[in-house]
Amino acid sequence: MNSHSVAVKFAHLTFYFDFSSPRAYFAVERLPVWLEGLSYSITYQPVHLRQRPVLRAHEPDPDLHELPGHNLVMPARYPFDSLPYSRLALACAPCLGGTPSRWVVQTIFQELWRTGADPEDPRRLAELLSQLAPQLLPQFKDQADSAQAQQVQNALQAATDRSVEKGVSQVPTMEFADQLFDVLDGRDALIQALRGL
Repeated sequence: MNSHSVAVKFAHLTFYFDFSSPRAYFAVERLPVWLEGLSYSITYQPVHLRQRPVLRAHEPDPDLHELPGHNLVMPARYPFDSLPYSRLALACAPCLGGTPSRWVVQTIFQELWRTGADPEDPRRLAELLSQLAPQLLPQFKDQADSAQAQQVQNALQAATDRSVEKGVSQVPTMEFADQLFDVLDGRDALIQALRGL
């Protein structure tokens, strides 16, 4: 190694989110910009925090109004049940109990938060299922199989339980070096922590 070489420090982050959160959608869209110039990988972990605060229908989080370029279109039904979308994302993971890719997560978020459609319309989920079919684990190609569906639900519940044990109480939350950061309000603190590696 010559004297001009600089060791690149690599950060691993875990992003906890719920597809029903407009803040999480915004964070997914902006993370590459916010973290530009840093070396990192992100695990995208859907969770279902049953007692999370629920925003009023058709009223986006006020913080989003202060952030330009979010391209958010409120869905026809809000709040909505995000469980089918979380299960679909986990069924697209590389292995059972794994996590989905950024592309899968972003594809689902954009369907929910850019189209203005009703997330609880079965056609929305069917269209996404068709689009993401090549990503599905072989054992989940048959979505009518209740045992397979239960496996995905169990994986989601286990991930949620682990996140709560770590102290995750809201979404979106980012975990780095055993610390939890609100991805929007705590963005500056997160970036400072990453730069201080």
